[in-house]
Amino acid sequence: MREVHVRTQRSGVTILDKRGPLPTAADRDHCLQYMVAAALVYGDLDYSTYEDEAAANPELERIRGLTRVSEDPEFTLAYHDPERRAVPNSVAVELMGGQRLGPEVVWYPLGHPRRRQEALPPLRRKLTRNLGRAQVASERIGVLERLFDDPESLDDMPIPDLLDQLSA
Repeated sequence: MREVHVRTQRSGVTILDKRGPLPTAADRDHCLQYMVAAALVYGDLDYSTYEDEAAANPELERIRGLTRVSEDPEFTLAYHDPERRAVPNSVAVELMGGQRLGPEVVWYPLGHPRRRQEALPPLRRKLTRNLGRAQVASERIGVLERLFDDPESLDDMPIPDLLDQLSA
């Protein structure tokens, strides 16, 4: 890999364009270069990608050093447009032989309100995985999954009752 070029909106440059050491998971979670490097190395991003064990991979720092971030004025306009509220980003990779991959442009990342339905299956997997990691009994996980599968009942549930369900 010769270079990775990330185009983003002004806020992405201001907040997430970070150089230098990233000693904590929170630092890595707020560094666009790290996020892109981790996605290229591991194929995905989740909480473990930001932990010390994953971050110790020297390939991440190598790719991070090759990553350039720049503002795309069209992305900034789309980000601030109240009708769109896009969160656009683009990634292009130049390989050592000169071949270019991308740019791949995403206007609305997973998790954006415009992609709510698409985000539900990964959120469900995340809920189940994290409940399991919290050593919640499998029967209890099933009860909580059924609760979250019924949005009308969930919306009608008083907050103290929901908190009781989550802490039981």
